[in-house]
Amino acid sequence: MTEISFSLDEAALAERLLDPLAHRLLEGLTAISRARERTDGKLALTKQEAAAALGMSIDHLDRHVMPDLRVVRSGRLRLIPVAELERWLERNAARVLEAER
Repeated sequence: MTEISFSLDEAALAERLLDPLAHRLLEGLTAISRARERTDGKLALTKQEAAAALGMSIDHLDRHVMPDLRVVRSGRLRLIPVAELERWLERNAARVLEAER
């Protein structure tokens, strides 16, 4: 096994880079947990409920999230499965982390 050693400057730099990444990952996981709590056991949400569960406006949901989601259509009713919101959160949290590497 190869031993890796860092100088003080490299260790400080690594810590400064990893702390924000860990913080964002924790925020993403917290958002998923909050979304689950706000759904009151529902399997699918209206657009208004989904926006509230994600902590964003309906306009933001429409522009930035809805294009990535699969929805259930029943007449004029559109329902967003909670699993789709969770999938979107997990996928987008990973993109932020990967983009900053």
